[in-house]
Amino acid sequence: YFEVASCSHPPIWSSATVVKRRALQAIGGFPLGIKSGEDLLTWARLAVHNQIGYTTTPLAVFIQEAAHTYADVPNRIPEKKDIVGEELEKLLQLNPTVYKLKHYVSTWKKMRASIYLRLGKSRLSRAESLQSLFLNPFNKKVYFYILLSILPKQMINTIFKKFGTK
Repeated sequence: YFEVASCSHPPIWSSATVVKRRALQAIGGFPLGIKSGEDLLTWARLAVHNQIGYTTTPLAVFIQEAAHTYADVPNRIPEKKDIVGEELEKLLQLNPTVYKLKHYVSTWKKMRASIYLRLGKSRLSRAESLQSLFLNPFNKKVYFYILLSILPKQMINTIFKKFGTK
């Protein structure tokens, strides 16, 4: 799970997922009071303690809003207190040998850096980028985010629209 999730879009879509109740209860369910990322934290907790299965048969259709692509400004601002990041780091401390979990936590920081960058909050983007690189110094895209952060917001958004993946 962590290998796929740390090098692509998250492989689990919350609206098209089946989880055994006892597995969800064993990890405390979805965390309360978190506006964004609660699902990623839940999938990480499940993946640490369970095997995740996939099917390649399409069973759901997802239409993505422009705000969730690079075609528009993000509609969710990362929470100032990064509860999801803190909880993912705790999960990593408790499970340091789980394959690619460290990269998964790095990917969370990279996602926050990307959103801050697209919102014109370059300083916050650089801080998240540095945290991401500390966990995975081989993520080339994060170095690019740091370089972009010195550019004006309009130029950054133009670059994201032109070169960002849909």
